[in-house]
Amino acid sequence: MGGCNVLDMYSGCGTFSVFLADLFDKVCLVEHNRDAIVFAEQNLLGKKHESFGLSGENWIKYSADNYMAQNGSFEAVVIDPPRSGMEKEVCKWLCRSKIPQIRSVSCNPSTHARDASFLVKSGYHLSKLYLLDFYPHTAHIESLACFEYTE
Repeated sequence: MGGCNVLDMYSGCGTFSVFLADLFDKVCLVEHNRDAIVFAEQNLLGKKHESFGLSGENWIKYSADNYMAQNGSFEAVVIDPPRSGMEKEVCKWLCRSKIPQIRSVSCNPSTHARDASFLVKSGYHLSKLYLLDFYPHTAHIESLACFEYTE
């Protein structure tokens, strides 16, 4: 994974973006929590990025087209939605996007499976799936799904 342009959707404080900035020329962060964006800005000092303090839905409605017109298409997306899963508009946009690589992280396997089914139906191939036990001795697990676009 690497290239020119990557999207970190639901970026939080930029945990993934910090590492993505070493692999891509520019990182686009989208996060509705403005406090988290402030921390992301601190974490990404000196790295080429652009941050949007918007919900995923509003970023798609108001900023996505302009961003891509100025910066080009995304070569990859990392998405880490809340427990409720992707917003409907975000999921629909990703399904239409044909972005070559999507890495999806989730703390809720059932909403992750729901969102993954939409991606697969739209032409994405689930190439890898991991279950991650970050919280031993609890019922909480994370899942990581790797999708590749296949026409």
